[in-house]
Amino acid sequence: MGERLEARSRFAAETYGFALVVCYNAQRGKWLAVKEVPRKGSTWWLPGGGVDKGEDFRTAAVRETAEEAGVDVRLTGVLRVEYTPFGQCALLRVIFFAEPVDPFVQPKQFADKESECAQWLSELELLQLPPRGPELLEWIQYLNAGYPIMPLSVLERGAKTPLATSEHSLRDGMFYLGACIRAPAVQSMMVHHTCDTPSASSRLLALLLRAPELRSDPHVLEVILNTSPLDRRILQIIFLEPAPVLAARIHGVPIGKYCVIRENWEGAKLLVRMAAFCAFDASELGIDASTIKKILRHK
Repeated sequence: MGERLEARSRFAAETYGFALVVCYNAQRGKWLAVKEVPRKGSTWWLPGGGVDKGEDFRTAAVRETAEEAGVDVRLTGVLRVEYTPFGQCALLRVIFFAEPVDPFVQPKQFADKESECAQWLSELELLQLPPRGPELLEWIQYLNAGYPIMPLSVLERGAKTPLATSEHSLRDGMFYLGACIRAPAVQSMMVHHTCDTPSASSRLLALLLRAPELRSDPHVLEVILNTSPLDRRILQIIFLEPAPVLAARIHGVPIGKYCVIRENWEGAKLLVRMAAFCAFDASELGIDASTIKKILRHK
């Protein structure tokens, strides 16, 4: 009996849950930070707080961010789960990665019991403000270094981690692809439909090397074709299997016709030449013979 009571006592620690949110706004290229109330030093930190009784961590994260920052967020991944015992109690923290539901929303600008205010801030701007601790900046550096973001499913009992497939958009799939991807930069690519900087292009290349099934994904192809100039390294990767790419449809339109509509003559010429090289029926590109001649004459 004594042994059973002793064993039971080992599991009697009261656990307190906290949900924190690292929120990146791809439209602004900035991060969400909260200025805490004076009793906490009026310092800047992550939005987040305690999990209420009967509440799950995801609900708490969304609620606390709305209360402290005045921003509705969409949780997109998990950065860390921490369990820290102390005395007869324990602290369980889940740190989420998120994006704003409305990227143009103005964070809270008035003081209340939750916070003094909140702002979208760049990494440089954060360095100039008094922090509660280094955590937010450390997470920015972590994400910029390309370390992984876990899918939300890690919090579901018995759930398996999904892999990105062609049915996922790049925005959904990128969170499952590991350390090659800098998530904020990939989000920016999707917002602006381009990867026209060397670093962004390299990250997309890493994504395609790691997930071959995304090479013919229409969302990915839209990003690639709207980049000027076209990145030859990426083109070599996606055309390892040319047929699915040439047969792809972007926004329901054949890929060749999409390029013509966008007056993307460089992309259209590439597709026509690749179709000829692969003996692919050019009509499947959605381009007629006269338009093909126009494309090939274009400089």
